[in-house]
Amino acid sequence: MILSAGISLLMLGAAACGSSSTPASTPSKAVDMNAWGKDCPTTYKVTVGGAAATMPVSYAPLVVAQELGYMKDSCVDMTDVNLVPGSSSPQKQVVTGASDVGIPDPAFMMGTDINEGVQAFFTWNQKNIIEVSTIGGTPLTDLKQLEGKTVGIFAEGSTAQPLVQGLVADAGGDPDKVKFLVIGEGAQAVAAINKHAVDAVALSDAYMTEVKELLKTPLQPVDIGQAANYPSNVLSAKGSTIKKNPKEIAGIGRALAMGIVFCTENPEAAVRILWKAYPDSEPATGSSAANLKNFALSLKARSGKWALDALPAGQQQYGYSDPAYYGAYRDFLMKSGQVKAAVPVSQLIDNDLVKYYNEFDAATIREQAKNWKP
Repeated sequence: MILSAGISLLMLGAAACGSSSTPASTPSKAVDMNAWGKDCPTTYKVTVGGAAATMPVSYAPLVVAQELGYMKDSCVDMTDVNLVPGSSSPQKQVVTGASDVGIPDPAFMMGTDINEGVQAFFTWNQKNIIEVSTIGGTPLTDLKQLEGKTVGIFAEGSTAQPLVQGLVADAGGDPDKVKFLVIGEGAQAVAAINKHAVDAVALSDAYMTEVKELLKTPLQPVDIGQAANYPSNVLSAKGSTIKKNPKEIAGIGRALAMGIVFCTENPEAAVRILWKAYPDSEPATGSSAANLKNFALSLKARSGKWALDALPAGQQQYGYSDPAYYGAYRDFLMKSGQVKAAVPVSQLIDNDLVKYYNEFDAATIREQAKNWKP
């Protein structure tokens, strides 16, 4: 596959969670970038484009940020989340103007033919969220062994497809000889695995955790090497939007960072908040207690990808985009032909507002999460 077009409000003080050795550049718009809470100059209405059919548990930090008032405290109101299945859909939504902000995988922004001036302004998942496992038997000794095999993926256009193809190409194999089958998530995915419809699966960590809880057949994890360190979902917007409305962009980045801290501290509370705000995100079958446990485990698995320890010293801040990892990801996709001509990394990411995403007291958020009651 070539990647081509196709709780009460806390008034939280500005206590930075981390420091940067490189200060952010001055935004082009003359607004008080440090004004939050009651000092907000205005409330910016923002629409967000996501890649899902229903609100996934992995988006819980955004939902928590809206429901617990972090968005309001950050001078933004997330008026809508436009959910369209397929990993490329958030990029398309931003390009067409259907959404102000997207949640794409960087892979779907890197090609010069599909970028259209869109930039990642907040790296959400600092590590790759896709995990690859074979079904039972002996673990792979070489990723080239996936040639001729059928790999189960969540949905058509999933980020897992270019990743697996890139891994096979990197191992000296032919990525076009790998077959893919959409198996969905949860019970649907388990059914496909138990019927031996696939030889391997490539799913997000959240979905993989859910499958492992339901599955009787053992899975053999595949070591994907350096690819495990490539960034995954980001917040993105047109570069012109970032420059024109820096307060809006800084606000949604700050609110997301606060939501990440809450969800990391208390994933079960985050799931309850998600289900209350989006009832269709709660499974219609199974016991509520079992579903809550599985969703909380999935969110806990995902929270490991939000950790900042993978970032360089002095840049361990929420939202920071590491140019080195973006460059490595770009080269990986180009080697396998997934991207023909890439956007320069300097044009792909924007770290100018990272300082403002981190202007809150993380300890206060953690305490709120610990004490949260349904």
